Amino acid sequence: DTICGNDILIGNSASASNNHLEAFDRLRKFDTDNRKILVPLSYGDPKYADYVEEIGVRTFGNDFIPLRKFLSLNEYIQQIKTCGIVIMNHYRQQALGNVLTMIYMGARVFLNESNTIFQFLTRIGVTVFSIEKDLNTDNREALVNLPGHYIEKNRILLRNFMSEENIIQNLKEGLKDFNS
Repeated sequence: DTICGNDILIGNSASASNNHLEAFDRLRKFDTDNRKILVPLSYGDPKYADYVEEIGVRTFGNDFIPLRKFLSLNEYIQQIKTCGIVIMNHYRQQALGNVLTMIYMGARVFLNESNTIFQFLTRIGVTVFSIEKDLNTDNREALVNLPGHYIEKNRILLRNFMSEENIIQNLKEGLKDFNS
């Protein structure tokens, strides 16, 4: 599957660690051109989900789409593949599966710089973007889908890093360090 739209995905659950309101505050400064803003809220704290939904609707109106029902993986992928822009505002490592999936599918992914996933991905050369530095109205490319050459480079880097051979080699290196 590849990205087939320019909607916006924010967060991965109804947990305060997604820092939804901070992400909404940054995003509301943009003209989102009537794009849908999808926010997964199907698992986590239902009261927090209600609160996020209320603020989301108040901020973005009918463009705000809370995903409140549990979906099969295939249904979930079908929903989120319309999102060319992804904002995962976690301060700590979280939503790794969602982040890697969206990068591989070709999304422009914004992560919080304090998140170790951001640090790791930038270290191995994957093109991801900083919420703090890149998600602002001065950046004309902020809400533009990622160009194809970046998508292909990201896919190659992820395939290489995630290959069985590399995983085994990294485990061996880790065990060598552990045994010394």
